[in-house]
Amino acid sequence: MSLNTKLSIESTCPHCYPDQVNHRQEKLNSILISFFNRPFSFLLNLLTLNQPLHLTDRYLVLTIIILQKINKIQRRRTIQVSKTVNRLQLLWNEAQKRQLELYSFSMLNHQLLSFLLIYHGKNYYFHYSPTTLLHKHFTKYKDPAHYDNKFTFKKTLQQHHLPTPEGKLFYSTKKAFSYGKKLGFPLVVKPASSTFSHHVILNINDLATLNNAIHIVKMIDCGVIVERFISGDTHRMMVVGEQFLVCSKRTRPSIIGNGQVDISTLVDEFNNNPLRGDLDESGFALFKIKKDETLNAYLALQGLSLGTILNDGQQIYLAEKSNCSNGAEVINLNEKVCAENIRLFETLHKSLGIAVSAVDFICEDITQPWPTQSFAFLENNSFPAIDPQHYPSTGESVDVAKAIWDLVIKELDTLRLGS
Repeated sequence: MSLNTKLSIESTCPHCYPDQVNHRQEKLNSILISFFNRPFSFLLNLLTLNQPLHLTDRYLVLTIIILQKINKIQRRRTIQVSKTVNRLQLLWNEAQKRQLELYSFSMLNHQLLSFLLIYHGKNYYFHYSPTTLLHKHFTKYKDPAHYDNKFTFKKTLQQHHLPTPEGKLFYSTKKAFSYGKKLGFPLVVKPASSTFSHHVILNINDLATLNNAIHIVKMIDCGVIVERFISGDTHRMMVVGEQFLVCSKRTRPSIIGNGQVDISTLVDEFNNNPLRGDLDESGFALFKIKKDETLNAYLALQGLSLGTILNDGQQIYLAEKSNCSNGAEVINLNEKVCAENIRLFETLHKSLGIAVSAVDFICEDITQPWPTQSFAFLENNSFPAIDPQHYPSTGESVDVAKAIWDLVIKELDTLRLGS
């Protein structure tokens, strides 16, 4: 049975840990996306001949302009670093290096996720990332948020004959269970819309765990994806524009015993890495392991405790999922990716039609061609964290922020010179 399914739901949900998530809000969002937004978007696309209207973006921009005029929003040439996530800091800092005229907005001393770039006298409002300017101003780029729904992404992969685990989406608990039983073990059960591996249950090998996993997903999402479990390590590839940029591997945090000190001491040594900070600490891409009840419970399921002295060379894992927030290691592997795999990444990127793709996938050995091993694309990330690629545990740093701004400025110049 998956270790996650044995942990009881407490004030901090073990299936979201260490993130604090409002389950009711997540469930409501999934209902709106599945039963209201998607049908409305389909009808709107028919009426507009698939020409994007960017209604949400237009509403946000108009709101910001109006609130500025009545002095409810302040425009600044700086950002509040302590209140800005790392990926935005990196993008902001790159803009400052280029001496771009970039502004942030704050309201009631709270920094907003909207920005204004004034470039050659023209105003470009964007939200969260400058990459949103690309699908907003260029019809050749699709909105990457279209693929945030995992099953929409899976269907796209299937249509283009790209590797993805066999699986289906269900809104019925009974049908999801019946399909999983028929598909056979091992399985993965995950929400259709949620992110950060929340309520994803891995390596399911029996009917009781399958049933429990479906109910765990239903806590936050009305859509349940049941698919085959693919063995291997979690990787992420990024393509920016037409350029393959980076492939990195995320591994679960682990420690190796020496026969002398206990697990608690080994965790302290793991946390002493200067690249790691506390989860609520700004400026870090990698995070420390908390010695809390969640860790104690995970160790207990392995017959261990913080006081256990591991044998010399004995390796244990400290979390079931390889999320950065759980203390994962991030290894940049660019120089080891074989040419056939790079061609596959570029084919996928072209199939998606987006400016920047950041796709998670499972792979056994990135140095070997993908058809020779267990390999499957899992999901796209429309606003990916880029700080782990800038500051990996191992491997050369890759300047993703520079590559993003290179593409944005290149395209804006094309737009300016063509007008």
